[in-house]
Amino acid sequence: MEYMELNDPDRKIVDEAIEEGNTVHGQRKHLDYYNIFKRNDNVFEVILRPSSCDKTTQRVHRKECQIQNEKPQVSCIHCNGAMKPCLLLKQKEEIEKMRKECLQHHTGGIHPHF
Repeated sequence: MEYMELNDPDRKIVDEAIEEGNTVHGQRKHLDYYNIFKRNDNVFEVILRPSSCDKTTQRVHRKECQIQNEKPQVSCIHCNGAMKPCLLLKQKEEIEKMRKECLQHHTGGIHPHF
């Protein structure tokens, strides 16, 4: 789905991911939105890829930039209302662990302290 086709709440999540991803993993090229996966109502995963644009302080979606199939490719998980640290796609085990923790937290039911 194209960035402009996203609804406002999903676009806000993507914008958070772009900010986080570029802050942590942005090198020479601007990391931009590639795809979003909805795991459930409270868990989203945003994939960022390098673009044709050079990295700048502007950390938002830039429609003038073409997505490149290069490294680094980044996974940013938005879990229960908060953006988790973005990880490189090659960090598969860590990403899977974060996904499971988010999904278990949501489906785990009542908080253990209550």
